[in-house]
Amino acid sequence: RHYGEAAKRLDALARKASAGGAEERAQIMGQAGNAWLLAGQPELAMASFTAALGLMPGEAVFLIDRSRSSALLKKWTAVETDLSAALVAEPGNVEALVLRSSARRAQKNMQGAMGDVTQALVLSPDYPEALVERGLLRSRLGDKAGARKDFMRVLEIAASEDRKTADGARDAA
Repeated sequence: RHYGEAAKRLDALARKASAGGAEERAQIMGQAGNAWLLAGQPELAMASFTAALGLMPGEAVFLIDRSRSSALLKKWTAVETDLSAALVAEPGNVEALVLRSSARRAQKNMQGAMGDVTQALVLSPDYPEALVERGLLRSRLGDKAGARKDFMRVLEIAASEDRKTADGARDAA
């Protein structure tokens, strides 16, 4: 759990040419960024993800990760910009759609937020994070029954997954 120290070491490694080509070094830099996030250092995480993007411009995973850093800093415009770029690189990325919906909700762009989460649910109808996001939006828009329906569906999915895990363990025993 020494995330800060791990991040420093990964960052230093990624900056060495001997660490490999651009893709390998970008991956290491991405790991450093995630370690910085775990260490509670979103500014340093953002720097690592930006460095990774310098090595692999437009790579959706690094744009999504950098958006998480920006979200922790409540830089919603930056979050939306990175997620929009990620969606250009990977159209239909459900995770990016849900995260952008959340950023748009934070900016009080309810129409844009609902559009993103609706698209995410068309692509993946039982994606729990999308259902939670839509529930939050519905609640904010005054649709308490719709919000409750979404939250209850998330609980059903979680219970189903728990049952599958329990059944798998029982079958393996």
